[in-house]
Amino acid sequence: MNERGFFEMLDDRNGESRLLPTLPWHWDGDITLNFGRPPDLGGDTRFVLRSILGYSDEDIDRMEKAGALT
Repeated sequence: MNERGFFEMLDDRNGESRLLPTLPWHWDGDITLNFGRPPDLGGDTRFVLRSILGYSDEDIDRMEKAGALT
């Protein structure tokens, strides 16, 4: 699998380089994929609550203060 390019050296959450799996397929042509570090757990919570679920910033702040987002 390594010879087929399934694994790539990527930085983990601690900034250490590790050999991690990527996509099991490849595209023809000049397509470059960026396998960057994913967000930390909860890192997209505010974006999801606001942009996808429609909560206001005030609602999200209240949820944070109530401990609902930890």
